[in-house]
Amino acid sequence: MEARWEEVLLGAALADVKDAVYRNTLALAAVLDVLAEKGVLTPGEVRRASARLDGHAAAGWEAAAPPGLAARGD
Repeated sequence: MEARWEEVLLGAALADVKDAVYRNTLALAAVLDVLAEKGVLTPGEVRRASARLDGHAAAGWEAAAPPGLAARGD
């Protein structure tokens, strides 16, 4: 019975994370839309910045970790 309860709690936690991701994505899209409407940035600038940041993420944790942190193996 305890294992089943853990599955229920895990499912609830996953639902909470999915809701947070949805809300954060919605807020980000709204901010980007307003900035584009005001001429602060263009969709192309957003795409280029996203591609650049995605490239950093794809490089992996070792490349992005602050000096000394990656060496600890944390």
